[in-house]
Amino acid sequence: MNKDLQVPFNHFGQLGYPIDVDEWKPNYIFEDELQFSHFSRGRSSVKAIFKDENDFKYEMFVSDFNDVINSQTIVKGKIKGRFYFIKKGANYGLKMDC
Repeated sequence: MNKDLQVPFNHFGQLGYPIDVDEWKPNYIFEDELQFSHFSRGRSSVKAIFKDENDFKYEMFVSDFNDVINSQTIVKGKIKGRFYFIKKGANYGLKMDC
């Protein structure tokens, strides 16, 4: 995990980049159980979208989702573990500590 990475959040506490950035926070590790919701495509990336029990949305790059599929147990679309944030190009996403 890149501890020097500053992560952009909006006023709802969710990743807010490239728009709606209200606060930049230092990267951190957290534990949670996330439910897969759907896939999303931007101009330069494809992401798997997960939600926590409070309906907060987390975006994970498909390449990192591939690591989850190959190393973790997914039960009814849910993954449980430790997560942190990464940056690829101009985009930010969630990564599971596999």
